[in-house]
Amino acid sequence: MPHRFKAILFDLDGTIIDSAPDLCATMNILLGQENRRPIKLDEMKSCTGDGLKVMLEKAWRLTGELPLPPDALPAMTARFLKIYEGIVAMPECIYPGMLDFLKTEFANGTKLGVVTNKHEAAARRILTQLNLAAFFHIIIGGDTLRERKPHPMPILHALHELNIANDDAVMIGDSPNDALSAHEAGIPSVILSYGYSHDWPAHLKPNAIANHVDDCRVALHIL
Repeated sequence: MPHRFKAILFDLDGTIIDSAPDLCATMNILLGQENRRPIKLDEMKSCTGDGLKVMLEKAWRLTGELPLPPDALPAMTARFLKIYEGIVAMPECIYPGMLDFLKTEFANGTKLGVVTNKHEAAARRILTQLNLAAFFHIIIGGDTLRERKPHPMPILHALHELNIANDDAVMIGDSPNDALSAHEAGIPSVILSYGYSHDWPAHLKPNAIANHVDDCRVALHIL
């Protein structure tokens, strides 16, 4: 039996793909160029979720006494993105069960979208490399609009472009940003526990928590 939702919006990093290893490799090249120590994979995961600016600032705080100067941020962002362009995403980074889930929902006529805080160009490149881009009717990055998650604007914009009412949509992600953005936009959220975010504000509760992609199918029928 199909679920009630006409549209599903997905986060990208920590939800559809495990991008932490590629982000970590990119960051460590940049840190090495700045004579800073490399960061570990778990440290990288703690830096993700709030966009590249915050990721860079967190990595700098982790690896030295001096923070990243604000006036150096644009150049560091450009350098990071240039390095990241050279790293090709491999199919193994797609979380187990996610490809089948996307194929089924797409075949059933569900409108699918990506709402991520990753730069839009990087998100599109990675989804194309992984042969996933064709599943999505819209892709919104952290730099697509003037606001990014946890602001509701990216979700509301996606629903407007898809011509889908709030009552007919759901957000699937892995972080408080996903749950809060969905809540403020007036749609339910399903949070995948295998993602990168484990420190949840006490007041913030997602509508459902899934331990595996297969659990999302169950959650969608319950919501």
